[in-house]
Amino acid sequence: IGEMALIDHRPRTATVIADTDLDTLKFDSEAFKILLTETPKAAEHIYATLRERLDRLSEL
Repeated sequence: IGEMALIDHRPRTATVIADTDLDTLKFDSEAFKILLTETPKAAEHIYATLRERLDRLSEL
């Protein structure tokens, strides 16, 4: 949630309210870039999410 703001430096467009307790992580854009570089599985997940969003938009 909020990954697009880290990628393109725009304001976040989503708000989340949890139903249960949870742990969260907070990244600035530089830390996010490092995460994607050093953790290929995280990068794959983010890219898959972005592809799904693009696919949904192209169906409109």
